[in-house]
Parts: sequence; structure tokens; C-alpha cells
Amino acid sequence: MISLTSIIILFVSIITTALLIPIFHGVAIKGSLIKTNYKGEPIPFVGGMVLSTVTGITIGLGLGLRAFPAREGAILLFILITATILGLIDDVLGKADSKGFTGHFKRLFKAGKLTTGSAKAIFGGLSAFVAGYAVAHDNIVIGALNGLLIALMMNTINLLDLRPGRAGKGFIIGFLLLILLARDRSSLPLFLPILSSLIIYLPMDLSAMMMMGDTGSNLLGALLGLFAVLSLLPVIKVILLVGLIWLMFFTERNSLTEVIQESPVLNFIDKIGQTIEQKEMR
Repeated sequence: MISLTSIIILFVSIITTALLIPIFHGVAIKGSLIKTNYKGEPIPFVGGMVLSTVTGITIGLGLGLRAFPAREGAILLFILITATILGLIDDVLGKADSKGFTGHFKRLFKAGKLTTGSAKAIFGGLSAFVAGYAVAHDNIVIGALNGLLIALMMNTINLLDLRPGRAGKGFIIGFLLLILLARDRSSLPLFLPILSSLIIYLPMDLSAMMMMGDTGSNLLGALLGLFAVLSLLPVIKVILLVGLIWLMFFTERNSLTEVIQESPVLNFIDKIGQTIEQKEMR
């Protein structure tokens, strides 16, 4: 049951997102926080910072008003902070000379070079296991399962972030599927602020006026993983984990974009909203 306070927090999330988008866009233009997309077009990469800021504000507000459970809220804030910092480091300092999970670790073990991608994988994985263990209430086995799920969900949403709106759509579809599969939906109000913020932000991403970068895709993946470990039965977690592991190895050898383009259903979903006309924001 969603309380009146939670509904008010949702409105705060929506309004704050709408207010922050032009502010962050302007800061990105002035501060040259720009990356080229798959077409070579220069795009501000501050969308993830918008989502992170709004989520932090609304979850903090919810905890202050006691609308959210303190333990789960604290774990979410921990995930929020670590995923945002690691993603931001990769966005600002990362280079495209290493591709994929194995690409970064090959450079680490063969050349002894710690890339921002491998640092993100290592420290993001550690934070995932800390959060997973905290959720598991001192059960080491469930804690390890939870940690793997959060870490691999971060990787999965990050894999999707190669075309406008794809990571956001992946989060929304995954979130709806998890709601259907959930045994325990008591943590649902915790995650609704990020969903509402994402829906308001998504047209900017679809129109290629702003990209979320690793900051946003890491955050969405981590929070989707956290919702999974809070809501699913252990047997469903195991099945989901096997699927994510398979996807990780599959995408090391195959192009996910090509798979999506060759599937009529996936390609249709991928194209939804991309006809939005670009409008220059001054």
C-alpha cells in the first residue's frame, strides 16, 4: 500500500526532475561535459547526475518523513552513492580503448593497468556484495547471491546504454517484470521516485539532447538489482542470475545492438520514442 506521503514524494521527484534538467544541461554546455554518441554527435552526459540527484533528494526526504523503512532506505542510499561516484569517474576519466568486461581485465592482468572500467567493476562489485549481504540479514549464501545479482544487473543495464533511451527502457521493462514476479512488494515505494524521475527525463535521452552515461546506467542497474534481491524468492533469484551470467558472456562475443536490430519485437521497442524531434535548448 502506497501512503499519501509516498505519493507526495513522487510529485517532488517529478517536479525536481523537470526543474533540474535545464539547469544540468546548461552546466554541461558551459563546463564542456560533452561526449559523442554512436553517430558522432556531441551530447551532454549529465542525465545520470540528474537522476542521481533527484533520487538522493527524494529518498532522503522519505527517510526524514519516515515514509520508507530505515534499513532498506540506508542500503539504497549506499548503492546510490557508490554507483554514482564510480559511474561519474568512468564518464569523466574513462577511455574507449578497452571494450567489455574481459577487455578491461585483460589490460589489468596483462599490462598491469587499472582502467576506469575495471576499477568500476571491482569497487562496484564490492559495494554490491556489501549491499547484498546487508539485505540478507547475515546469511552468507543469500548475501553472495544478492551481491552477484546487483553487480550483474549493473553490468546488464550498462550494456544497454548504447542507443538513445535503451537503458531507460530496459530499466522500466525489467522493473515491471520484477513487480509481477515479486513475492514481497513492500519495498516498492522506495523505488518509485527513480521510476518517476526516469519517465520525466527519458524524452531528453530519446531525442539525443542528453545522455545518462555510466553514472545513470550504473545507478539504474544497481537499483534494479536491489529491488530484485528485496522482492524475489531465492529460486527466482537463481534463475535470474543464470540468465544474467549467460547474457554477460554472450555479449562478450556478440553485438547486442545487432541482436536487437534483427529481432522485430526488440527493434520495435528500441525505436519507440526515437521519432521525437530534437529541439535546441538554450
